Amino acid sequence: MKITIAKPGIPSGEAVSHINQIIGRCNSFDGTSYDFDSDDDYRKPGDHNYFILYGDGVPLSVVYLFVPTSVEAEVYAFTVPEQRRKGHMSTLLREVAGEVKRRSVPSLLFVCDGNSEDGAAFLKHRGASYDFSEFSMILESPVPAAERHDIQIRPVREEDREELIRINGEAFHEERRTVEETIGLFYTSDKRDFYAVIHEGKVVGMIGRYLEENRDYIHGFAMDASFRGRGWGQQALQLMIDKCRIADTSRAVVLEVESENERALNLYKRCGFRLVSRFDYYREPL
Repeated sequence: MKITIAKPGIPSGEAVSHINQIIGRCNSFDGTSYDFDSDDDYRKPGDHNYFILYGDGVPLSVVYLFVPTSVEAEVYAFTVPEQRRKGHMSTLLREVAGEVKRRSVPSLLFVCDGNSEDGAAFLKHRGASYDFSEFSMILESPVPAAERHDIQIRPVREEDREELIRINGEAFHEERRTVEETIGLFYTSDKRDFYAVIHEGKVVGMIGRYLEENRDYIHGFAMDASFRGRGWGQQALQLMIDKCRIADTSRAVVLEVESENERALNLYKRCGFRLVSRFDYYREPL
């Protein structure tokens, strides 16, 4: 079998079709629920985030990257069921490691659906270390926004930036450099709506919406610690849900939450979200 590897900077329609074909077969075989969005708004010119391995011209394996900051590269890796354990993924990951090292990113963070037994076994065999898990949730029965008007959300302004950096850093326990990168990307992305949560004219939180092809992904939701436990976070989330549904009720509304964050998990359930799947994250230093 002749093996070739394609590394499109921006994937063509044919490449996107091949990627979706591989992921679809893996989802069907493994009972997983991966989604693929080819419009990567974080990609920089010259970056290669897509790696497709072909055998005699037939797409067999794919790896794609999501690299929002310089701290880590999220890795999504797939091989069609009948071609596993033949070295294809290891071949692709050598290419991936070279690309990630070129960007001076220190580690790979593999994203493994909790239903993927083959994926978990492969990562453990590589020596990747389990790091944390997240639940994927989808809005099933939205709860109407409260009639109270303690909280508003509005598009962020430049003068909000420093306060948002502080709130994000404290909420997600990240270093300032990483937070600055993240907030900067939220400001400049043309696929993300980024809102400040406002109480009596003061910025007390943040929440974002990423516009995927068929769904709205709520992310970057954080409240100032001194304003938690008052119901204001729930008001802010419900206002964001209303924005999503007013725009297009046919689009799914989704989010992710760390499995150990019980307070956030309960909040999302109260607002009408239900669990869909669990994703386990494995880290491999370079």
